[in-house]
Amino acid sequence: MISIGSAVVPVPTRRWLVTAVAVAAACAGPTVFSLEVGDCFQFPEGQDEVAEFEVVDCDEPHDSEVIHTFELSGDEYPEEDELVAAVDEECFGEAFEAYIGAPYGTTDVAVYPIRPTPASWERADDREVACAAHVPGAMLTGSLQGTGR
Repeated sequence: MISIGSAVVPVPTRRWLVTAVAVAAACAGPTVFSLEVGDCFQFPEGQDEVAEFEVVDCDEPHDSEVIHTFELSGDEYPEEDELVAAVDEECFGEAFEAYIGAPYGTTDVAVYPIRPTPASWERADDREVACAAHVPGAMLTGSLQGTGR
């Protein structure tokens, strides 16, 4: 799933989006399972379910960039408050500052996590969350890494 924000950290208004394992397995392009730190990509507009992304060279226009990835733990899919707490700690803290070069909330960069769904958790043992940065309302050319924006 993809999410932006929590009640604690002010971020843009994108909603949680669903990634279905069956859809991801059938896709030919880069999937949610293959995003890596430093990947720049185009977020699919107007979709509630997302399984793949158009990964581009960061020098080409794009709207999002993976700044951090981490694994969720446990045998059962986490409750919503546990997911939000893990995302808040991992995506908006030290990892953000280390990649962007400034603390979250002091720049025009926002973050949304790409996270597993209950189905991908069970069927594909999917535990990875990718923290994606973007500048609301802007297309980017070049990496956000170390910009301090």
